Amino acid sequence: MSLALILNPIFFPEFALFLAGLIGIIIGLFNNQSHLLTNKICLIGLIVSALCLYNLYQNQIYITYQFFTLNNPIILAKLIVVVSSIFVLLCFNNLEQNLAFELPVIVLFAVLGMYTLISSNDFITFYVGLELQSLSLYILTASNRNNPNSTEAGLKYFILGVITTGLILFGISLIYAYTASINFVHFVDLYHNNSINIGSVPIALIIGLVLILIGLLFKISAVPFHMWAPDVYEGSPTIFTMLIATAPKVAIIAIFIRIFLHDFSSLYHYFNPIILLVALLTLAVGSFAALKQAKLKRLLAYSAITNIGFILLGLLSHDKANMIIVTNYIIIYLSLTIASFAVLLAIENKNPHFTQISELASFSKSNPILAISFTICLLSLAGIPPFAGFFAKFYIIQSLIVQGSIWIAIVSVLFSVVASFYYLNIIKVMYFDDNSAPISADSMGTLQFVVILMAIFNSIYIFYYQNIMNLINSVY
Repeated sequence: MSLALILNPIFFPEFALFLAGLIGIIIGLFNNQSHLLTNKICLIGLIVSALCLYNLYQNQIYITYQFFTLNNPIILAKLIVVVSSIFVLLCFNNLEQNLAFELPVIVLFAVLGMYTLISSNDFITFYVGLELQSLSLYILTASNRNNPNSTEAGLKYFILGVITTGLILFGISLIYAYTASINFVHFVDLYHNNSINIGSVPIALIIGLVLILIGLLFKISAVPFHMWAPDVYEGSPTIFTMLIATAPKVAIIAIFIRIFLHDFSSLYHYFNPIILLVALLTLAVGSFAALKQAKLKRLLAYSAITNIGFILLGLLSHDKANMIIVTNYIIIYLSLTIASFAVLLAIENKNPHFTQISELASFSKSNPILAISFTICLLSLAGIPPFAGFFAKFYIIQSLIVQGSIWIAIVSVLFSVVASFYYLNIIKVMYFDDNSAPISADSMGTLQFVVILMAIFNSIYIFYYQNIMNLINSVY
């Protein structure tokens, strides 16, 4: 690889993360109590990376190498990843407990893996990015060595992740055996995006793609590959649960779109029934399993599963309109997820052993601003107008109706109604259940700012939704 290629500005976002990570490690080696300083350096690295990405977007970059590709949709996916990661480290900076200095650096390398995955143009780069992301998340999940649940969650995540990686590698080997190539561009040239006769497609190629599909569905916790999510969400330190629930899913969905809706789009009709079945199962399990959850983090895990079901419904068609709708849904979903976990972090700062939803009784009296902000986010998650979550679900359901899938639209609405119950139940507990000694929360600093910011975004979205959709449309 030539020096000119390495110094190409398209790699500056990655270099910013790598350099900030190295500086953070060096500082931490000389002062192992400097986790806040290390976090600030890593935060600066993320911000510089985001600015580099924005500059690339402004210059309308479209470059394809053997192993790496970059265009506006890819830049947008990376921007969404880095912005959500910035909010994670902002919340990290407000935590009261003293944490290891390595953790913000590992977050940075996880984001670097997501970048690599999103821009990968062959299966080797795809695998490197996926593993760099995954290994970092395994470490972060098990990082609280004083909590047996964290160790258990990390071990479960690791074992299931390794099995999934094996399936993906086996799938890649089958595809290579048939096509004699690992490059994505070659697949586009091979099929020219035309409809393929079922008799002309080797079964080994279909099996290979199915195995890769299973691996990606596992990473986004779609049913029936969701078994890790509730335990990992519950056992992980909450700050890293926030990360697991946001940025990595954007990266996986982005590469899913690249592989199945672009490079192998001519074969997508084989996988469409699988995606539909998985989406409906994901909606069903996420909606009904959450009804019996007493712990807030486990409920948020099933809430995330439900939202993945809606995203998969949006991916049943690979036209431009659906890509815009799915991108809009992801942005809104991330804002609500970040807000929910920021509330949880604010409570845990003052109540380290908080777990139960019932403990939120009278929360509106002890923390009125945080409670009303959280309420707005919960109403948005439930899809109640005029908040942003309503528009996110409305556009998905509208796209199903346009495609003629009216019965799927009706079923998704019914599941959404079921899911709204457990969101409204949290509001009921906060405002109508009594507790003589309501729990307190961190009412100052970054955490409350993040929650309020996300609540405002979801409240005023109705006035700017057309501008946001037009902005996303300009990217595609």
